[in-house]
Amino acid sequence: MIFICSYFQNAKDTDFENLYNAFETANEKLFTTTYRNILETLPSSFDLKDENSYHMMVLGLCAWMRNIYEVESNREEGLGRGDIVLIAKRNDIPSYVLEFKYSKEECDLDQLANVAIQQIIYKKYDMKLKDKIIYIGLAHHKKSVKVKWINKD
Repeated sequence: MIFICSYFQNAKDTDFENLYNAFETANEKLFTTTYRNILETLPSSFDLKDENSYHMMVLGLCAWMRNIYEVESNREEGLGRGDIVLIAKRNDIPSYVLEFKYSKEECDLDQLANVAIQQIIYKKYDMKLKDKIIYIGLAHHKKSVKVKWINKD
């Protein structure tokens, strides 16, 4: 617990509030802006060494939303394990499936984010979700990120 508190001490309260509000209201722009701000100000680029680094950082941020979401990490569903699944506890808010990708080399982050979305769909990480569902593909290279936000039809 001490590690988590010290890790997040550099985050502003508004970052947590904005992330919470972005998920609750399905606000893609607020999510993207807040997530980019968190990446630019919170972790060191030395902390961001692989996909799991981003996954664990966001999982820690999602822990603050357990009053409105059941938070699952790497749980088997469909044909694999979705990175993070946020299952809405209320009917008026969406559920989310987040898939992280990371490249050690500079690459087309847009294409990598599309790969994340296709993985969510192909592997059916949303099988137990109902009502409104949003897929988020997050492609990273160091502190750069491309966010793909898809509303499931």
